[in-house]
Amino acid sequence: MIPNRLTLFIVALSLSALPLRAGVNFGDIEITPAAEPREDNVHGYSEYRFLVQNKGDKPRRVTLSLPKQKSSRSDGALTVSRSVEVTAGRMVTLSLAYPARPSPHGNDVGVTIDGIAMSEPLTLRPVTGGGSKLGSSGRRGMAVFPTPKKVAGIGVETFTFHTQALEEGFFRAAAGGLGGGEINYLDSVLVRSTVPVSAWSDNWLGYSRYDGIVVTSKDMNELATSSEYTRRVLRALWRYAETGGVLVVIGGGKPAIPRAWIRDGLSRAPNQQPNDTNWSVYAVGFGQCWYNPNPSSKDWPEVDWTALQLAIQSSSMVWHSSRSPMDLHQSFPVVEEVSVPVVGLFILMILFAIAIGPVNLIVLTQIKRRLWLLWTVPAISAVTCLLLLGYLLIAEGWTSQVRVAGITLLDQIEERATTVGRASFYSPMTPSDGLRFSEDVEVLPMGSDHCTEKNSCTIEWTGEQHLRYGWVAARVPAHYTLRRSETSVKARVSLYRDPQGRLFAVNALGADLQSLNVADEKGSVYSVKNLPAGQEAMLSPEENGMEKTNWMDLIRSIYTSNDWGRVQSVTQNMLLPNTFVGVVDQTPFLERGIKSAKVKTSPSVVLGVFGEIGVK
Repeated sequence: MIPNRLTLFIVALSLSALPLRAGVNFGDIEITPAAEPREDNVHGYSEYRFLVQNKGDKPRRVTLSLPKQKSSRSDGALTVSRSVEVTAGRMVTLSLAYPARPSPHGNDVGVTIDGIAMSEPLTLRPVTGGGSKLGSSGRRGMAVFPTPKKVAGIGVETFTFHTQALEEGFFRAAAGGLGGGEINYLDSVLVRSTVPVSAWSDNWLGYSRYDGIVVTSKDMNELATSSEYTRRVLRALWRYAETGGVLVVIGGGKPAIPRAWIRDGLSRAPNQQPNDTNWSVYAVGFGQCWYNPNPSSKDWPEVDWTALQLAIQSSSMVWHSSRSPMDLHQSFPVVEEVSVPVVGLFILMILFAIAIGPVNLIVLTQIKRRLWLLWTVPAISAVTCLLLLGYLLIAEGWTSQVRVAGITLLDQIEERATTVGRASFYSPMTPSDGLRFSEDVEVLPMGSDHCTEKNSCTIEWTGEQHLRYGWVAARVPAHYTLRRSETSVKARVSLYRDPQGRLFAVNALGADLQSLNVADEKGSVYSVKNLPAGQEAMLSPEENGMEKTNWMDLIRSIYTSNDWGRVQSVTQNMLLPNTFVGVVDQTPFLERGIKSAKVKTSPSVVLGVFGEIGVK
């Protein structure tokens, strides 16, 4: 059962940062823990980051494994590992990220250098404590405060986001100030980060465990200008928000945010405030960006706390449900029938018992060869096993089956794509190679009684995310939620008009379109059916024009529904000028996990934004 949790990542500035832990030397390799998560989480990924320095004159291959001792194959624990090449005299950052469940059992990191395992481990702090708990129900979320010093151009800012005011504000909100008893069972836990903002992770998965992140405008702007690494950190925060998180910006002037977030027609105007509060809200992909110009949180009115708490609650509630395996299978089936063929197996066992017992004995007695029981019994048993195996092969075959579906926001102007979806796997035999996904995909097990709770699982970061062992069990459907944020995306639907003014579409998505609805710059709606990948077709005008709608609010509601495998709620009514809604046979934005698997066709939706329509 997944507990109800409200997770909050809070940013406050103080006069000094906690120093990094001392490095541990393994010969000429020094390893320093750079960031260690605190407080348990119930969704998203936790991330450990290490600074690996090669003080020698030869390149080294360093592998870190958490924990050092691999668990048994039946205790529901996780082992995560990554290798990195470190040239002489250089230092690199190594990241170990893993989902909320299963989680590693133990705090000792195994170190292997050039294939030789070190006898002594690197010991980490336990992932507990460090939080300031709000509320009294016993359910805990988490939050993090960075405590930066002057590092990489990011200096101390006069910032009065007071911890006491924060605690009091969220406690009042959670106790009923947010519209009655809707969220009074939720708590918040505030945790202070041990590293400055400039040293935060540049991997968006490292933030996925949090439902809210609070930074200052100055943080954002200096991240945008200090160094290439800080710009990657900033982009990771953007990707976190676009995949459903709530990014909160406090004080100062206009924050450094992507142009797409404030583009006319795609998000609320900056001066449109929810319920007459001091907040300005930007619709950001599946998430939101909240901005409050007042840096002193102790002066915020209760209505400001109320609005912020509701926003963070909407992200948190996505992860609160715990669904049964049968419910998951019925809502997103990967195979039609998963029950054990009881009748067939029972008949086979009856025939086996008759053959190996009375029939075998009667026949051998008649031919006066009862001593042959010594070989006829195992022979009949072997034949029965072969028949049973053949029966299962005929019924299901060897091939794994996979179903993947999702909803993608495709910004063709900025070449960004954000996808949320579901994946289901079924295999007659346990896949020997496990599951493989890109490193920027969040893969989370769904439901209670998942196979990962019984098996010992492994993740190997090898340029991709290799979920090698324990993630799919034989003859048991395994269900996962997927989130992905991509940049430099070239997939698109290209649109142009011919000299007669007719509208044409070129399908460059990499998947066949079942249907495509387009709203041009004037809001006129055009459509086409069955447009194969790589082909173009003329679009026909629709009699019913575009309906007035709040596009981004509808997208947010799709995300918070946590039913990302269904596309029925996405219709052409979601169109705005210069947008399209396309239904594809199979999403090109999510991998299928098992390359050799048979893919079950599952329609997915692409919500696209495009610039000016060309002329040809």
